[in-house]
Amino acid sequence: MMKGYIAIMKKILFIFLSLLAIQGSLKAQNCLAAFSYSSSPTNVLLHSFTNNSSTGIVIFDSISYSWSFGDGSSSFQTNPVHQYNAPGTYFVCLQMNVISQGSNVCFDSICSSVTISFAPSCSPNFLWSSSAVNPNNILFQDLSSVQNIGPGDSIRKSWSFGDGTSTQSAPNGSFAHLYSNSGNYLACLTISIIDSNGSISCTNTYCDTIIINSIPVSCGADFNWRSDSLNGHLVNFYDSSSFSQSGAGLGDSIVWDFGDGTNGFGDTVNHQYALSGNYTVCQVLYVISQGSILCIDSICKTVRVQGSIDFCEIEYLIDSVNSYAGVVYVWNLGDSLNQNTSNSYFWDFGDGNSSNQSYPSHQYASNGSYLLCLSIISINSFGDTCIATYCDSLKVNPNGTLGKLNSGFVLNILNPLSIGIQEFQSLKMDVYPNPANDRVHLVTNAEENENLEWKIYNITGGLVLSGTIDSNFGRVEEINVSSLKNGIYLISINSKSSVFNSKLKIRRW
Repeated sequence: MMKGYIAIMKKILFIFLSLLAIQGSLKAQNCLAAFSYSSSPTNVLLHSFTNNSSTGIVIFDSISYSWSFGDGSSSFQTNPVHQYNAPGTYFVCLQMNVISQGSNVCFDSICSSVTISFAPSCSPNFLWSSSAVNPNNILFQDLSSVQNIGPGDSIRKSWSFGDGTSTQSAPNGSFAHLYSNSGNYLACLTISIIDSNGSISCTNTYCDTIIINSIPVSCGADFNWRSDSLNGHLVNFYDSSSFSQSGAGLGDSIVWDFGDGTNGFGDTVNHQYALSGNYTVCQVLYVISQGSILCIDSICKTVRVQGSIDFCEIEYLIDSVNSYAGVVYVWNLGDSLNQNTSNSYFWDFGDGNSSNQSYPSHQYASNGSYLLCLSIISINSFGDTCIATYCDSLKVNPNGTLGKLNSGFVLNILNPLSIGIQEFQSLKMDVYPNPANDRVHLVTNAEENENLEWKIYNITGGLVLSGTIDSNFGRVEEINVSSLKNGIYLISINSKSSVFNSKLKIRRW
């Protein structure tokens, strides 16, 4: 009986396996995974995938799809769109699964390679210009570009010059072509890309009209410039170039290089510099007729940018040494402080009166305290203008010395450059600081064992200080001048065979 039971179970197992085989056969017959793809016409890296899968199973719960794009990316959409990062060949796979009553009743998969490559492109372009010496000699500059050239591709360029001549093996870069006569010519450049199979994968043509005017022209670039009176960094440039002949359509074009990395165009231009300094400014002149350049010339000049309007200095010094009762001396230091400029002055005496003289005299009606102001207008060799003002209090009190007078007094303005003393330089000597406050140093080149005698005089010739320098103890002598009042003095230094004379200013604030 046991044997009969085993026989029955074997029959049941056989039937079950047969049904599984039949079901597997149905899966293979009723599921078919398939897809197609296309790239975007504007972006070859962007691909659209179309699911063309099918199934013969009529009743099912759902169908799922799984995509693998071959670059590590995946998707579960039915018809996905995928962006690749770079050209290449990618292995794309699609798997489909049909679910019925919680079981996979049908599944299939398919893989296919997708190759992405950029299409080659070719863009012909060129510029041309005529020689200033011979307008019939035209310089061509090839500006063509190609992209996505394969390893086996080649580039072919063909020129047609519009005068019956052409070249198939045109050079790259720049070259010249000589036309026989003046006139208008249509010059064309054709560029082609030939693939490894000998087929043309890209071809394009660019043409331009060459205009030749044989009128001889001579030209000369030139310009002037001036800084703005209120803004030293702003410079105005004025074209003063010239050219000969006045043929039909003849004109000029001006190109500027401002020397700070920037450029400009036009006959008159204004340029704002960021920093003060010297700049090499260049002007290029193009003489043009009907699009043809007939003459080119250039010129460069050094332009000084002052940068500010406060380059001048102004100060006056009340001379308490040489003034006396009823007469006050004031030194106008403007010319000495601004020796490379053209200077104009304006004095405000503080009593309602004024003067535009450089070194005027003025009679005050009474003693008192007055605000004395001096203004200067300086113009340097570059045409820059500067205005500065200096004011100080002038006090006049009643006991007979400077600033202490019983009644009115005369103010005399003097020029320190007009002091009649010859400054000898046979003995080398430096006096510093000058103007001095409480100390002044004398530095000499005197030989050792040579003693020097120094003397300080006021401008009336009175000796106010004196002493000696012993060169055995060094060649720098410090002199205490704290006892001297504000004013201008003469310092004289004598050796056995030479002399040094100079002005010395004492100024304390």
